[in-house]
Amino acid sequence: MPPGKLGDTMKNFTLTPDPDQNNRVNKKIQKDINLICEHVKKLLGQNLYALLLCGGFGRGEGSVTITKKEVHIVNDYDFTVVLNASNKLHYLWLYKKYHQPLEMLSQQLAANLSIKQVDLSPKPLSYFEESSLKIENYEVKKGHVLVYGQDNPTRFMPDWQSSDIPLFEGTWLFRNRGLGLILAALYWITTQKVASKNKENFIIECTKAQMAMGDAALLIVKKYHHLYHQRLNIAQNHTFSHIPNSQEVKQRYTHALTQKLRPNFSQYETQNLPALWYDIRTSFLSFFKFFEQHRLDQHFTTWTDYVDLPRPEDKTNFKAVASKLIRSARSGITPKFFETTLQKSKPSFSINIVALTLAAIDRNGFNKKTMRKAA
Repeated sequence: MPPGKLGDTMKNFTLTPDPDQNNRVNKKIQKDINLICEHVKKLLGQNLYALLLCGGFGRGEGSVTITKKEVHIVNDYDFTVVLNASNKLHYLWLYKKYHQPLEMLSQQLAANLSIKQVDLSPKPLSYFEESSLKIENYEVKKGHVLVYGQDNPTRFMPDWQSSDIPLFEGTWLFRNRGLGLILAALYWITTQKVASKNKENFIIECTKAQMAMGDAALLIVKKYHHLYHQRLNIAQNHTFSHIPNSQEVKQRYTHALTQKLRPNFSQYETQNLPALWYDIRTSFLSFFKFFEQHRLDQHFTTWTDYVDLPRPEDKTNFKAVASKLIRSARSGITPKFFETTLQKSKPSFSINIVALTLAAIDRNGFNKKTMRKAA
């Protein structure tokens, strides 16, 4: 089927080994994709340039569980929605117009499909013409499916090498997966027990946090790969001697990748999940600290010391500030609002909050000094 029509997708969305189950899985996922694409097209009309399936399913190794009754999508579908914008100002206008409707559509689709999330991430065409290398655009380039569009925008992207990914991308991984750990804590922190309905999401966030440690380790030795099963192969054959507690990190990483590729939630049925969270959190913060000391070539003792360190990534990006102001524009932008936007535009802003919040959650309550610093 030619590009731009529904059904123009890859043959396999997962690494399901059994042929009959694989066929069943692919039919289920293809049906979901067709439904999502129809809704996005209906919402955006001529403003839709292309729709890309990204993430694990776009790379052919998405996470599913299979029973006799159903194929269950674990975690989410990740889509990049390429808006048909002629320039950056036009994109910002389209973003402001469609950002909230896309968010609402995401929630509706997730509910209809009974999955955790349908991520519809809007991007301008200029996103594919940027030369700056991030894990996000590297993975979009290397592993995606053109679901809709006459022209694949990834052809404008450079043929990057993973060895060129900057170390700051590891820091951003810790930020993102640290947020996930905070979310996982919210499932149990008031009751000291994870409700049955939240167990799968809790385990998913903990798995991602463990995966972030291994991914960061691969970035240090310039061996990161966009495919999970290739990362698993690299991890199993690498000593990780360059990092402290290397065997623990390696064990956590291989376990997380195996869980990602072949989800098995039954293995957690008898575990004390809050205790598991604290165990992962401690290891996560320990390796995060090592990674940042390595990246910044600076020593720090506590996370309150860390947040006061100057960061090379915090050079003021006035384009980013202007973009945030336009996206959140309201009547009467005050100096205080501008100052706050300027502060939030710095990458370290959310990184610091995540690190401090995780560090502040204590087995006996909260570390007030650390939490005040976050506040």
